Amino acid sequence: MPFAEGSVRGYRAETVFHVLQEPERAVAEARRILCPGGRIVLAGRDRDAS
Repeated sequence: MPFAEGSVRGYRAETVFHVLQEPERAVAEARRILCPGGRIVLAGRDRDAS
């Protein structure tokens, strides 16, 4: 992501991690850009159960 390390206070990803081939890389990048005490919100849906 085009953000400096520790430069954002929050990160949200919705219905994306289940389709990524390497979701751990996306989480690592989100952690990199978060400032200390920042928050990550991940949301998803089980469309088959809906």
